[in-house]
Order: sequence, then structure tokens, then C-alpha cells
Amino acid sequence: MISNRKPITIRDLAGALGMPKSTVSTALSGKGTLSTATRQKVLTAAAELGYRPNALAQRLAQGQSHAVVCLVSGPLDIGLGTQ
Repeated sequence: MISNRKPITIRDLAGALGMPKSTVSTALSGKGTLSTATRQKVLTAAAELGYRPNALAQRLAQGQSHAVVCLVSGPLDIGLGTQ
């Protein structure tokens, strides 16, 4: 069954917890110097609210796109439908 609900964002999670977005992001990434209690509070709320990281947003933030570019040099006319 497809859900019409909007995915939970870090901003939504931060609002629900009453914390800054940067604190929630730090807790979710496992980096930074947060107390164990704060990190656990964020992780518990994320699980309860169904937060799932947005892979596209993560790649954009990291400067990665994993795009493949194909450059073609020369004429592209392969003779189909042309005289």
C-alpha cells in the first residue's frame, strides 16, 4: 500500500523535539560531541516518527552525485529517416 504521507525531515524531527536542526543532524550522523542522552533522545524519536534519511539530500550535501556523463564527438546522424 502506498502512503500519501509526506516523509519526516530533519526539520520536522527538530521541531518535534524542540531542538535545533544542527543538533538533530549531528545526533543522526553519529558525529560531533553530544551527550549520550541527547543522541539517544533524537534516535528514539526518529525511530518512533519513522524518519528515513533522504539519499539525494545526503549526496548533495557531500558534493557527490554519482552521475554518469557521456560525451559524444562527431556527427550524430545515423541515417534513420534522413535522405
